[in-house]
Amino acid sequence: MSTVALQVTNTSGCVDYHRTMAATLAAGDALNRGASILSIAKDFWLAAHVLKALVAATNRITQAPHDELATFIVNLESVHSRVNALIDRACKKGLARRRIISFSIQSLRLHNEGIKDAIERLRLTEDREIRDAALEAIAEHKRGETVSLESLL
Repeated sequence: MSTVALQVTNTSGCVDYHRTMAATLAAGDALNRGASILSIAKDFWLAAHVLKALVAATNRITQAPHDELATFIVNLESVHSRVNALIDRACKKGLARRRIISFSIQSLRLHNEGIKDAIERLRLTEDREIRDAALEAIAEHKRGETVSLESLL
C-alpha cells in the first residue's frame, strides 16, 4: 500500500469532520425552525469556527494509506456540499445582509473554499502519474540535479 502526502491515521481529522457536520446541521436546524437571530448567529459562528479547525487539521495532514484517503475525500466533499447548502439557505432568507451574522457567513464561505482546495490537493495526490513525477523531482533535487532559475534567464 502506497502512502501519499497526508496523515489521516490520527483521529483529530475524524473528530473535526464530525464536529463540523454537527455544527453545520445545528445551524441549518436553527434556520428551519425559525430560531431567533441571536441563536442563528451563535450557531453560524460555531459552524464557522469548527470548519476553520477542520481546514487547519486537513492542512496538517502529511501521509495516509490510499483507502483512508478516499474515505476522507468523500467526507470532505459532504462537508463542502452541506456548508454550501447552508450558506445558500441563509442568503435566501436575507441573513447575509444582517450585520450580526454576515461575518459568520463570510467566514463559512472562506473556509469552505479551503475545504474545496484541500479536496483538489488530495485528489491530485491520488493520481499516480503526478505522484510519480513529484517523487522523481524530489529525488533529482536530493541528487543535486536541479538547475537554478537564474541560470535559465
